[in-house]
Amino acid sequence: MTDKKYGVSTTFGRYQLHEELGRGGMGVVYKAYDTQLRCIVALKVILGNNREDLERFFREITTVAKLNHPNIVRFYEYGYTPRPYFTMEYVEGTTLTQQIKERNVSEAYLVEVMISVCQALHYMHKNKITHRDIKPSNIMVGKNGVKVMDFGLARRSDVTKQLSKSGQMLGTLHYMAPEQVEGHTDMKSDIYALGASLYECLTYRPVYQGALEINVIYQITNSTPIPPRQLNPDISVYLEAICLKCLQRNPHKRYGNFLQLAKEFENFKAHKPILAKRYTSWDLLKNILYKHKVVCSSIVIIFVILLGSLVVTMNALNYAEGEKEKAKSALNKVMKVLDHSLQHHKSLQKDKRFAQLFTNIFEDVERYGENEDWSFVKAYVTQMTGQKQKSIAYYTKEIKNNTENVEAYSNRAGLYARNKEYQKAFADYEKALAIQPKNHSIYFNRAVLYIDTQEYQKATDDLQKVLDLAPNNERAYTNLGVVYFDLKKYLQAMACYDKAIDIAPRADTHLNRGLLNVQMRQPEKALDDFNAAIRLKPNYANAYFNRGNLFFRDKKWNLALTDYTKALSLDSNNALLYYNRGSLYAQTKQVDLALDDFAKSIQINPRYAPVYNRRAYIYAYEKKDLKKAFSDFTKAINLDRQFFEAYKNRGLLYFRHKKYSEAISDFKKATSLHPGDWWPYYGLHLCYQQLQDLPLANEYLQKAHALRK
Repeated sequence: MTDKKYGVSTTFGRYQLHEELGRGGMGVVYKAYDTQLRCIVALKVILGNNREDLERFFREITTVAKLNHPNIVRFYEYGYTPRPYFTMEYVEGTTLTQQIKERNVSEAYLVEVMISVCQALHYMHKNKITHRDIKPSNIMVGKNGVKVMDFGLARRSDVTKQLSKSGQMLGTLHYMAPEQVEGHTDMKSDIYALGASLYECLTYRPVYQGALEINVIYQITNSTPIPPRQLNPDISVYLEAICLKCLQRNPHKRYGNFLQLAKEFENFKAHKPILAKRYTSWDLLKNILYKHKVVCSSIVIIFVILLGSLVVTMNALNYAEGEKEKAKSALNKVMKVLDHSLQHHKSLQKDKRFAQLFTNIFEDVERYGENEDWSFVKAYVTQMTGQKQKSIAYYTKEIKNNTENVEAYSNRAGLYARNKEYQKAFADYEKALAIQPKNHSIYFNRAVLYIDTQEYQKATDDLQKVLDLAPNNERAYTNLGVVYFDLKKYLQAMACYDKAIDIAPRADTHLNRGLLNVQMRQPEKALDDFNAAIRLKPNYANAYFNRGNLFFRDKKWNLALTDYTKALSLDSNNALLYYNRGSLYAQTKQVDLALDDFAKSIQINPRYAPVYNRRAYIYAYEKKDLKKAFSDFTKAINLDRQFFEAYKNRGLLYFRHKKYSEAISDFKKATSLHPGDWWPYYGLHLCYQQLQDLPLANEYLQKAHALRK
């Protein structure tokens, strides 16, 4: 058999090809059997005839051939026919990339791996070789220890640099140091790359993320990394410090060499002092000020003005009646500053604390008089603080004074929708569209409301209108996907989600597509989507929750537990999260932990019937507390009269305690709810058998057998 694209047969020279291990722009690597040496090897074959690729290929051969270290893959031989190739040690194991994907990297294990990699890279640097492509996928851990691989971009520092054209980026973007992005590489660049690999092992996400390469490049050269402990508080503060020192933008602030870095990891392991300084709140403040110099300066000026205005206001309020005009003037100046701040600093539009500071002066403004109508500003600010009714009243006043204010109609419609006053919300959207019939944002918001009220055709019409006006609106495609999902038109939903992600990958779109993949029984694709959602939004509780559900279904209990716990750390007031984690504890026989979680779920939402049903099962069969078991089954049924599982489970408990008439009543109710389920019929068979009514017992047994088949 031949690989037609590259002209490689399953017998490449004296090598028998077993499987392809990896493929890149320059070459392909196979697991192969050397018939002469009678051993398994890794065989790398060049793909094309590009001169630069050939030069790089032979440079890799000469680089690997000179290296002899227990933590570097060994070189065996090279040749030119049937195509240029070389062979090296085949390492049986897994890469750090695979372990990151499985979220299976402990700190102690990681430190040992890092020490081995540092020793390998120190040996390379001592031999004047820079790797230039250190990343998790090039670090293999097997039964023979840690191995550094792939020297396709490695370069001797004492030879010509003609292969690296001026300004050319060589390496893998997410692990490239700022100087490497700019086309200049030295041995400190490898330290940065190992720091980026360490960061990903600790946080399970790259240092920088972006939809486009240019976004990532900008972050590498201009931003500072999010401290790992902000993404995972369980990380050691000292390991975080080591990681962040490796990732310093200025190469001189990184470790001097890999011998020093290896010693740092050894000291960490031995609980000895380290060189790296812990990341503090002062570091956070410096990074924020550096990153947002212009905005911070503007906000400081604004708050100085506000503070001065408020001082004037408070002084003015203490004067007699004759000083009211001064107070009025001061208060209106404050409102002007507030209006300006909200219009020109979008970050303040989401700052609830900022809004709360000003709601307290609105009554004073109204009492002393308004030079202008501030109704819209007051409506917007009270909306930010969650005072829906006050906000609606302010918007209503604004609309009365300015009947053409589209934003006032649209914002009030959103508030009505949250209050479930749907007709009022639709009426406001109609008025807004009458004023601006080509405002796609209003069509979009109305479509979302139609989805909430399950008016899917109207929602589809509005979303199509959005796409007519704004063809690349990924949110419209996402919500069309939601509509098709609800209508069980899964292929159309998938096409919409794919289109939305092609335009602009967003965490919620990946989450929705992941749920669709679960529905279509494609768990691997679902897992990829949930992982993508978490990469894009590391604190996305719903993504962790649904990935946990996926792990739960596959009986990967530890992974599911990790995700549920992470989700709860982000959303501690979620009854369903406690219920699912409690169910996992119950499944793994940790019944006391399960009962604790069920109690928390009930405390948050006492009307969620499934939690009572699940807890009753534990009381019945683990704790042997029949009174509590019957009480919980009954509570579940009272909350949901159509709860099939609760009737079935209570019926079984009645049967086990010889209360046959009660059991028969519950089993019959269960058959009426789900006539196609065999178990309640079998329960009826058992009851009538005990009552020695054999004709009925046999009748129900036959029904049970027929349905089970």
